[in-house]
Amino acid sequence: MDKKTELSLSKFISKVLRHEAKRFGLDQDEDNFVNLTQFIQVIRQEFTGSASIVDIQYLLTSSEKQGIKRFQIEGDKVRATYKHTWKKGKQLNDNFTNDEL
Repeated sequence: MDKKTELSLSKFISKVLRHEAKRFGLDQDEDNFVNLTQFIQVIRQEFTGSASIVDIQYLLTSSEKQGIKRFQIEGDKVRATYKHTWKKGKQLNDNFTNDEL
């Protein structure tokens, strides 16, 4: 994956998980998690041919900002760790360290 696609993909992942899950048909639970399989399907539809499952998994597991992971995968669910448009349930924030994520 080239850098331009990586940046676009990262921004898209953040936008969907933080602000527009419902727009893409994803249901969020009370802790802002969405189903990982459904989420990956949304990304693959948007980035047809330019982002593999390996690329998506890499970004979800390695993206950090100021030492804090941007996304959290828990079992078969995924969420952004901070800066949601709405705040409900438990949400991670800058008070957490990487060890706690």
